[in-house]
Amino acid sequence: MNILLSVDRTTDVASPTDATLQGWVSHTLTQTASLPEPTPELSIRITDNDEAADLNQTYRAKAGPTNVLSFPADVPAETALAYWEIW
Repeated sequence: MNILLSVDRTTDVASPTDATLQGWVSHTLTQTASLPEPTPELSIRITDNDEAADLNQTYRAKAGPTNVLSFPADVPAETALAYWEIW
């Protein structure tokens, strides 16, 4: 299975390497290989706490940062599918 993987680092905080992220994605794809879905797309955004708090407020109406935000695949194309803050 092929996947389009996009990693967007918006901060200099310590975070996993691209190789580590790719390993996690490969493991996930192995576990989900039998699913009858089209080619998946995964975007990973590594942020600082300020941006994570802004995203959490915007998309969940909750104050403060969170470590993972995810969105269903059937949202409009202009909406991001996933934001992750990893620290």
